[in-house]
Amino acid sequence: MPPEERDRMLLAKTRHVRGGSTGVDAGANLNTTAVRLPGFPPQSPAVPETELRAGKVRGAIDGDQRNDSFPEVTKGLVKIEVMDTGIGVSKQGIAKLFQRYQQADATISRNYGGTGLGLWISRSIIQKMGGDIKIKSRLGQGTNMIVVFRSEVCPEVSVLTNIDHKSISLFKQDIKGKNCLVVDDIPDNTYIMQQLLSQNGLNVVAMNRAQDALEAYKKTRDIDLVITDLRMPGMSGQALIMEIRKVEAETGRNRTPIMVLTGEAARDERIACLSQYGADDYLLKPIKLQDLMASVEGLLIKRPKAKTAKRILVIDDDLMSRKLIITLIKQSGDDAFGCASIAEAKCEIDKNYDKYQGILLDSQLPDGIGLDFMVHYAELLKNKGTKQLPVISMSGNSAQDQEKLYLGYPLHAFLEKPVSKSQLLDVLRSIQ
Repeated sequence: MPPEERDRMLLAKTRHVRGGSTGVDAGANLNTTAVRLPGFPPQSPAVPETELRAGKVRGAIDGDQRNDSFPEVTKGLVKIEVMDTGIGVSKQGIAKLFQRYQQADATISRNYGGTGLGLWISRSIIQKMGGDIKIKSRLGQGTNMIVVFRSEVCPEVSVLTNIDHKSISLFKQDIKGKNCLVVDDIPDNTYIMQQLLSQNGLNVVAMNRAQDALEAYKKTRDIDLVITDLRMPGMSGQALIMEIRKVEAETGRNRTPIMVLTGEAARDERIACLSQYGADDYLLKPIKLQDLMASVEGLLIKRPKAKTAKRILVIDDDLMSRKLIITLIKQSGDDAFGCASIAEAKCEIDKNYDKYQGILLDSQLPDGIGLDFMVHYAELLKNKGTKQLPVISMSGNSAQDQEKLYLGYPLHAFLEKPVSKSQLLDVLRSIQ
């Protein structure tokens, strides 16, 4: 189960624990990092992963009543239960579980590994939080692990309490009334997205299963934008994107913009989504509100294409990144050529300086930095007597840090990697 889902289960619909991780009051008496470890010890000998056949997790918060099983925990009770139908533990084994370097029996270490420290550490942390861990188990039938601790409880608050709603209404008028389908298996995520987008004039339909989203997409042609997570039970986000593109090809309907919004930061996944599966943008969670809005606006507003195609020189030593940027540029109707090093780029600009309308320059390459190219390029312009092309720097550093690297050489813009499609195209459109 993802950590986000574990945290979400600790948040009751009527009350919230201070310090939770979904945007509620952060006045923090609850250490959510500490809760993740003892609340769900994944290698517990009571719940070996290889033997787990079925189970469930149940969370509850009770701020008023005592619990008979834990009379010492009196106020702000947070209770987590993990139940499974695994191999179980004998009564004799349970007595050993919370001792250091002890496991239920000698076969546990041989079959599943471990040191016998996990539950002892977990219980120590929970006890420091004013709680305890107890285990009920029957050999061959399964285990019920109960974690209880105290935390300050506050009245119900919205996950959007701390957001200034006036400041987030940044969308332009020409996307208001558009229909957006949001897909994420975590209900809190879809709820937040629904609130943010609807407050900015979009009509939002939120779904927690990709299969349901696909069926909804098939039934209506009124969806203007799809925003989907990737890692979901059943049908994945990748499969949903490909199925939507298949439906479009079979029915002749117009292409619907699809944004991926995910915590999956792997570069290969991003490239595959944009160049193979058919996504139009790829953003990472957690996302800044202005970045989300800029991408939504970029996908929904139909901008007129330039009268003449531009040719862009892309200088990036990362092959996959270079190919992806070139692909995105060509998809937008422009052209591009790539170089993998400063040396290659110098040769190319020397021969064909008059064939490009812009340059995308990675600031760190194996044989030098972006400044090395700019020094050479400035000398070339001086000798040729021509005007400098717009140069756009790309780096994992902030725009301010990138600007310092170029020692005053004029650059058109600075992009932080990973660069979203909407950011890239917006910058390219600004090139005359």
